[in-house]
Amino acid sequence: MLKELRVGTILKPHGLKGEMKVYPTTEEPRRFTQLKELILRRESQGLRDTSFSESRKIKSVRFQGEFLLLQLEGIDSVEMAEKYRNVSLMIPREQALPLGANEFFLGDYIGMEVYIEGKELLGEVKEVIETGANLVFSVEGKEKEYLIPHIPPVVYEIKENRIAIHLMEGLLEL
Repeated sequence: MLKELRVGTILKPHGLKGEMKVYPTTEEPRRFTQLKELILRRESQGLRDTSFSESRKIKSVRFQGEFLLLQLEGIDSVEMAEKYRNVSLMIPREQALPLGANEFFLGDYIGMEVYIEGKELLGEVKEVIETGANLVFSVEGKEKEYLIPHIPPVVYEIKENRIAIHLMEGLLEL
């Protein structure tokens, strides 16, 4: 179970005083107005180690269409804001909004085992892909990767770190 949840991604600086344009990855973007602090995290990519994690207090939040304009303490110039391009904004799991019955945070699917008809192990979820229409689980099987759509005719049960699927014709082909 993840200890932190991503609530947004910094896209780019906005203006000259360190404000940043953010794409919210939460279903409740207005929630940013209630948060006091965010964890900024960048995972290492490529050969040079650019990973870091730091906490910053929120100075201000404004809304611009589907995006946020965020000002964080200690970031007060466009040059400083530029360093945070593509950085993930995280919150501790305890600060997350409560989930309804049979709801999961996307990261919670990672590592779940997928069973065909609840019996035969297909593999483990390695990635969750958001398509707009539905989620797709990238499942690492013994011999290859499978893409399993999270739709009612296929996924019929999720509980206790297990996903049970119906094997529809052509589902495991390719």
